[in-house]
Amino acid sequence: MKNHKKYTPEFKEMVVLDLFCNNKTMKNICVQYGITYPTLRKWKEEALDRLPLVLYKETAGDRRVRELQKENSRLLDQLNKKEVELGYLQSTVVRGMRVKDRKCLIEPKYPMLSISRQCDLLKISQSTYYTSSKEPSLDDVLIMNKIDEIHTNFPGFGVRLINDRLRKRYQIKIGLKRTSSLMEKMKIKIPAKQNVEMADGYLLQDLTIDHPNHVWSIDISYIGMIDRFCYLVAIIDWHSRYVVGWQLAPTMHLHNVIETMEEALGEYGVPEFMNSDNGHQFTSNAYQSLLIENEITISYNRKGKPNDNRAIERLFRSLKQEKLYHEEIGLIDHANQLINEYIYEYNYYRGHTGLNGLTPSDVYLKGASL
Repeated sequence: MKNHKKYTPEFKEMVVLDLFCNNKTMKNICVQYGITYPTLRKWKEEALDRLPLVLYKETAGDRRVRELQKENSRLLDQLNKKEVELGYLQSTVVRGMRVKDRKCLIEPKYPMLSISRQCDLLKISQSTYYTSSKEPSLDDVLIMNKIDEIHTNFPGFGVRLINDRLRKRYQIKIGLKRTSSLMEKMKIKIPAKQNVEMADGYLLQDLTIDHPNHVWSIDISYIGMIDRFCYLVAIIDWHSRYVVGWQLAPTMHLHNVIETMEEALGEYGVPEFMNSDNGHQFTSNAYQSLLIENEITISYNRKGKPNDNRAIERLFRSLKQEKLYHEEIGLIDHANQLINEYIYEYNYYRGHTGLNGLTPSDVYLKGASL
């Protein structure tokens, strides 16, 4: 095998300079330095290619252009990466969610994205969003407020009994189908028969709840006003009855649930169990992922058994009967003020028979034993 002689860069530079500066022929240079003609021709071509760089002096403007080109290339790489990540989320997470869960993610007043763009990103049509987002009529609101009172006083009533009470007590004559539709909009579950078997997701049946942050309960409740309504998301510590988080919102958006959960976890720590009903907010990927990331065991009510979440249901009933039903609420800010006053009093000053007369804050914050 023939060995190729290696030349240093300094030697190559000396040969090429001799060729260019001393007006010698390539043949003479080859003889003088003992190199082959093809080798010298290659060195000459390389030198000519580099010549503009040697002669050209880069200015500050040139350097700025080069820096901008480099930055542009970096941003393009980032953009391509974001497009790949967005495509992944849309193909896996978004498409794996039910349409009504995706609709709950849309924020109408979000300043950076229009509703149209949010619909595109969440893969739902604008007509689907607007069909389900129309404002309820005043007639519907008045009927729903009465349904809420009936349900609060008689949580075991189903569609037929609530419809019957609307007719006989309030002279509101509507059909069973409309009653059922309004109850569904209010997130009122229809009680099941007493022989319903326990669902696989309910984990509190034989659990002895004996310390704070053992079990939290979360739920959403309808809050009626004069000509509209809103929804209250609340979280309660089962053992102490201490309300660890709440938020009032005009809609049942999933992000309201997530925000309330994150604030409670940030302020009060992590419970061992979280119990809720099977509403779409609580079975969504976002909600379940948040609990799994914090190593919280997820528990769900049995079908048609709202009493499985009785700690939070009792809070809602007391709030409405003792505070909200005695007020004419026209603005959500007014409702927010009333709820804030009640929950503060409930947490710090209200004694509970089940807590041996202690307040929720005595047990949750001060560690009083029962």
